[in-house]
Amino acid sequence: MTRLVEDSRDELAEALVNVNQVNERVKSIEGIVRQESDEKRRTQMEVELNQLKYMLDIHKQRDQRVREREQRLSEQLRIEQGKLDDFESRLDTLEREITTEVLRQESDDKTRIMF
Repeated sequence: MTRLVEDSRDELAEALVNVNQVNERVKSIEGIVRQESDEKRRTQMEVELNQLKYMLDIHKQRDQRVREREQRLSEQLRIEQGKLDDFESRLDTLEREITTEVLRQESDDKTRIMF
């Protein structure tokens, strides 16, 4: 479970890098489009800009899905860790009870042997 959370966090980091890269490219092309005087070239740049904006939306959606998955997995991990802690606590209690009972039985056996 921990590995799944770590993998999700890695995937999220990668998704954020992709979003940032595409976003920077969009800003760059927007600047170029504003300065372009050739109508044909500007039209081509606007088409490219629209494609990049579409890709940016896709990357943002992926980012959101990965973020939600990471949150779900983190919550599951927290719940499972709580269960494990509870089991460990119960196991410790049982071990103490068994040890106490064994010591009591040994004491009783020694007392019987002496009489």
